[in-house]
Amino acid sequence: MDMQRHSWSHADEARRRACAERCGRRGVVRCALSETEMSESCLEQPARLAADHSGGSVVAGRPDGMSADMFVAALLRYASDAIAVSDRGSGRFLVVSDSYCALTGYARDELIGRTSIELGLVADHAVRSEALGAADHELGAIRELRIRRKDGEIRLFEFSVQLLAGGLMLTVSRDVTERRQIEQQLQESEERFRLLAENSRDVIRLYDADATIRYASPSSVAVLGYAPQELVGHHATEFQHPDDAASSKGRHEAVAAANGEVTVTYRSRHKDGGYVWLESSVRALRVEPGGAVTGFQEAARDISDRKQAEQALRAAEERYRDLFENSPTGIARVAVDGTPLAVNPAWASLMGYDSPEQFTTEVASTGELYVDPADREAMAQAVLEHGAARGLEVRLRRRDGTMVWVALDVSTATNADGEVVGLQGSGVDITERKRVEEALRDSEERFRLLAENSSDVINRISPDGTWRYVSPSCRSLYGYDPEEMIGRSGWWKIHPDDHASVRDDAEAFMAGSDETATHEFRVWRRDGSYVWVESKARRLRDPISGETIEFQSATRDITDRKAADGEVRRAKDEAEAANRAKSEFLSRMSHELRTPLNAILGFGQLLERAPLEERQHRHAEHVVKGGRHLLTLIDEVLEISRIESGNLGVSVEPVPLATSVQDALELIKPIADQRDIRIDSDISATVDLHVMADAQRLKQVLLNLLSNAVKYNTPGGRIRVFGSLEGETLLLRVSDTGPGIAAKDLRRLFIPFDRLGAEASDVEGTGLGLALSRRLAEAMGGSLNATSEVGAGSTFELRLTRGEPTTSSPDRTASDKDRPKVPACRVLYVEDNISNLRLIEEILADQDVEVIAAATGRLALDIAPGARADVILLDVNLPDMTGDEVLRGLRAYPETAATPVIVLTADATPATRRRMLKLGASAHLTKPIDIELLKTTLADNTIIPAVPEEGLEPPTRGL
Repeated sequence: MDMQRHSWSHADEARRRACAERCGRRGVVRCALSETEMSESCLEQPARLAADHSGGSVVAGRPDGMSADMFVAALLRYASDAIAVSDRGSGRFLVVSDSYCALTGYARDELIGRTSIELGLVADHAVRSEALGAADHELGAIRELRIRRKDGEIRLFEFSVQLLAGGLMLTVSRDVTERRQIEQQLQESEERFRLLAENSRDVIRLYDADATIRYASPSSVAVLGYAPQELVGHHATEFQHPDDAASSKGRHEAVAAANGEVTVTYRSRHKDGGYVWLESSVRALRVEPGGAVTGFQEAARDISDRKQAEQALRAAEERYRDLFENSPTGIARVAVDGTPLAVNPAWASLMGYDSPEQFTTEVASTGELYVDPADREAMAQAVLEHGAARGLEVRLRRRDGTMVWVALDVSTATNADGEVVGLQGSGVDITERKRVEEALRDSEERFRLLAENSSDVINRISPDGTWRYVSPSCRSLYGYDPEEMIGRSGWWKIHPDDHASVRDDAEAFMAGSDETATHEFRVWRRDGSYVWVESKARRLRDPISGETIEFQSATRDITDRKAADGEVRRAKDEAEAANRAKSEFLSRMSHELRTPLNAILGFGQLLERAPLEERQHRHAEHVVKGGRHLLTLIDEVLEISRIESGNLGVSVEPVPLATSVQDALELIKPIADQRDIRIDSDISATVDLHVMADAQRLKQVLLNLLSNAVKYNTPGGRIRVFGSLEGETLLLRVSDTGPGIAAKDLRRLFIPFDRLGAEASDVEGTGLGLALSRRLAEAMGGSLNATSEVGAGSTFELRLTRGEPTTSSPDRTASDKDRPKVPACRVLYVEDNISNLRLIEEILADQDVEVIAAATGRLALDIAPGARADVILLDVNLPDMTGDEVLRGLRAYPETAATPVIVLTADATPATRRRMLKLGASAHLTKPIDIELLKTTLADNTIIPAVPEEGLEPPTRGL
C-alpha cells in the first residue's frame, strides 16, 4: 500500500488558513473526549485523514445531521488504529483514541496533557525526532517506532505524522509487533528454505495449484541436467516418463487430499534424453489449514542407483529361485527346531516325495529323517562349533522307508540382526558312490588275495609311473623283495635293447585313453640274468570324475614261450620255404610236362583233321585222348597245390544255378548216352534262384560230379540231379545207381590220388577230381559231402549260400564258327623249342599268316624293330632271357611299344599270368595249345598292317 497518498499537501494547508481567516472563531466546538476546543472544520480534517490511514475502517467524512463532536467521539472510540492529537510545540497529548490507550496500556487521563517523553513511551527517540523534524513534504511518511507500554513491554508501532491547523499534530499508529514477528519468522523460514534448497542434493521444487513449476533448486542441474530456469514455467508432466505422466493427475489429487506429505516414485527425463528415478515427498500448500490448495512443495531425490540395486536384487532373487527350483542338487531350509520351511524339487525327489509341498506337509521335523541319530548329532555339533558342516555323509530315510546316502553341506541362516533363525543346506545322492566304494573295497580285498597268491607279479602304479604296490611273487621273477621295488619306476630293470621302445609305449599308454595295453620285453634279474616277460596293464578310473587314478599290471615269465615261438617261427619259415620250393617245382614240372604235351596234342589235333584211314584216325584219337588225360592230371595237381597254398583265386558272385546245371548236363549227356545211362533232372525248386559261387569253378565241380556218376555207374543205369532250398542254403544232389562205396572207405573218398581200388579197373581217372571239387566248394563258402550204400549207389551233396541276382550276364551262346578268322598278318614267334615252332606253323598254315621265328630273347629284341610284326607270340622260358625281360624290351622300343604281345607258355601259374599282363601282355595262353582259342585270340589282337613298302624284306638274323 502506498502510504504517500496520505501526506498533508500544501494545498490543504492553504485551504485551512483561508478557512480560519474567513470564519475566525465561528464554528468552534469543544472535543468531549479531550475537553479541547477546535473548529468543526479542523476536526473534520484529522478525522478524514485518520479514516484514510486506517484503511477505511471508520467512515471518513461526517454524515449529514451528525455534529462534529459526535463524529470525533465515534472516530476515537471505534477506530482500529491508534489516533492521537498533540500540540506540536509542547508535544502534549490533546486527544487519544481508545485503541491508542489499549495499545500503550495507559488510560486516557494518564495520557492527556502529558508527553510521550514524560511517559517514557518512545524507545527510539532518534526515529521520533526524525519524524517531528521532517520537512512538510515528508510528513505523512510511514515509519516504525518502538513504544514502551506502561507495563514495560516494548511493542513495534507503525505510525505517520500529519500537521493540523492551529499548531496541532495528528499521529496515527498501528501495532505491527505480531506482523513483524510473523514477517521475521517468514523471512527466516524463507532463508532456511533457500539455504536448504540451494545446498541440498535433493531437487526442491514449488508448484502452482495446477502443477506448473514456479521454483526449482540448483540441484536440478546435477540430478536432471536442467538449470532451474529451464524448468520454471513448465508443467510437471512435461518431464515425466509417459507411463508415469498418465497417473500424474491421480497423484496430485492424492497429495491434495492428504493432510501431510505423500511419497511417490516416478521417472523424470534427464536433459541427455534418459530417465532418472526420483523418490519424491510432496505436500500441498494452503493459506490456512483445511483451506484451498494454492500449490505444492516437492523434495525429490535420485534413487536410480537404488532402483538399479533393487532390479539387481530382483534379478538375483530370480536367479536364486531359478537355481533353487531347477538345481539338480537338493536344497532345503529348516527352522531352528527342524521344521522344514522350503525345499526344492530335487530335495523332494531325493527323499522320495512327489513335490516340495508334499515334503513340507508330511515331514514334521527333518530330524526324523536320520537313520542314525549320531549323524544328526554330528551335524548339529559341527554347526554349533563352526557355524557350518561341510561334506557330512549321512544316511537318510526316504518316504518309502528305503535308505539313501546323502552328502550334506549345512550352514546357519540369520536375519538382519545376525540372529540365527534356521538352517539351510544342500544334499547330493551318493548312494551309488558308496556302493562303488564298497565294491572297490571288496575288489581291493580280492586284489590283495589274488596278488599275494598269484605267480604273476601284480603291480599298482601311480599315474606318474611310480610303483605303489608289488606282489610277493616279485621275489621269484626279479629276485627282489617288494619293499625294494615300491616307490621306484619300472624303467631301471628293462633290458637296454628294449628300454626305449617299452618306455615310449608305456608313456603313450599312460598319457592316452586306451584302457588296456600289453608289452613283451626283457628284464634284468638280481642275479644278472635276463628273462622275457609279458606285462598286461589296465587303467583304473575314478568312478565319479573318470580321471585315471592308477594303473594295474600283471607280469609273467614268458621265456619258455618265447623259445617255443622261436621254434614255431623257424618251422614256419621252413614250411614256407618248402612250399615255395614245391610251387617252383610244380611250376617247372608244369612247364616241362606241358612243353612235350603241346607237341603231342597239337599234332594229334592236326592228325584228327587230316584225311586218314579209319585205323589211323583211331590211333590219332588215342594220342589226343591220352594227351588230354595227362593234361587234366597236370591241371588238377596244380589246382590242388594252389588251394593248399591259398593262391587259388575265386570270384564269388550271384550265379544262376539252373543255367550252370543245364550247361554241365549238356556237356555230359553225350558221354552218358554212349553208356545208355539216363539222366533225370529236377531243379524246379531252385530254377529261379542264384547261388554265391565262381561260375567257372561251379561248372568244374558239377562236371566232375556228373562225370564220376557216368564213369562209375552200371551200363543202362540212372543219374538223378535234384535241388532244394533250406533257409538261405541251396542244396544240389547228384545220385547214381553204381555199385556204391563201403562205409569204411567213405572217409578216403576226398583224399588226393586215392581211387579206392578203381585204378585196377578200366575206368579212367586220376584220384584228384573229388579232392579238388571239395576244396573248390569250400573256397566258394560251401561244402561237398557224400553218402553211399553198397549195391544201391552213391549221392553227392553240394551246399552253397543263396545269392541275390544283380545284372544279367552277357549272352555267350555264339558258336565258334561265328568268331572272326585270323586276318592276313605277320607274326613274330619267340620260341626255343623247334616242335612248338613247327606246330604253330602247321596251325596257321591254312591262314594268310607269315610266321617269323626267333629262338632267343636277344634275337627277338634285335629283329623286332625292323620286322614290323602285327602280333608277337612270346614264350616265357627262353635260354638266354626271361619272358619278363623280353616283354619290357619290346615295350621300350617305339616300333613295338603298341604291338600286341600274346604270351604262349607252359607256365600256367596265376602269378605268372598276373605278372605278364601287368607288364603289358595283351593275352596269356597256356600250353598245350587249344587251336581254336589261339586263332580267336590272334584274330582279336592282330593289328591290320599298313601296306608294306615296296621291296621290304624281313631281317635275316635268327631265321
